[in-house]
Amino acid sequence: FYKHSIQTLIAPLLENTSGEKPLKEDYHTVQLLGLVLELLSFCVEHHTYHIKTCILNKDLLRRILVLMRSTHTFLVLGALRFM
Repeated sequence: FYKHSIQTLIAPLLENTSGEKPLKEDYHTVQLLGLVLELLSFCVEHHTYHIKTCILNKDLLRRILVLMRSTHTFLVLGALRFM
């Protein structure tokens, strides 16, 4: 999973958090990012070693911190829950 499929899972997160703030704030994109955060949180709870290396290699922590600047409260709370 972490060699082949994680890239597809985190692709929306990587393309929307390249700057200081999330690029797209429409409801569809924010809902998708919320679901990605939930799945990543599940991975952190159950696959600690593999997701840790993925987070470090892909710079996911910085990308998730960008989501803390979203105008959508549930996305900010999801990012906080991930931390």
